[in-house]
Amino acid sequence: MIGSLVVGDVDAALEAAEEIHEDPEGIDDDVDEDEADADDADVDEEFVDMTGEDVVAVETRAGEGDEPDFVFDPAFVTVDEGTTIEWVNTDGVFHTVTSTDDIEVRSGGGDEFDSTISSEGATFEWEADESGRQPYYCSPHAGFMYGAIEIE
Repeated sequence: MIGSLVVGDVDAALEAAEEIHEDPEGIDDDVDEDEADADDADVDEEFVDMTGEDVVAVETRAGEGDEPDFVFDPAFVTVDEGTTIEWVNTDGVFHTVTSTDDIEVRSGGGDEFDSTISSEGATFEWEADESGRQPYYCSPHAGFMYGAIEIE
């Protein structure tokens, strides 16, 4: 999606916008390939072993230090089949917990679950009843707020 806000010389701004729209592939030509690969590497997180637990809490919170603005904590967990995952909003910011088939595709989704936890204290529970990996994300913060449940 491309948009323009013009302040000042409207004709010059329109010409510049037309050039961008003529070659949309050129917009990202300045992206550093190593930087793009580093962003993809963030998906390869270490899973926290929470096997043996009946209920596992995953909290939303503001990021700290080098973390993004908001995070699921822990975002990547390993659990046993039958474990209940409870997402808890602890930061009071509007979030969703939305399933996806592929952690790299954080839009659409919601085939397994899609719930809003919009205020502090709001929760959503899901039972991990089938072995495999279930990736998920927060719709409003999909670029950086995501995780996965590894079910054994």
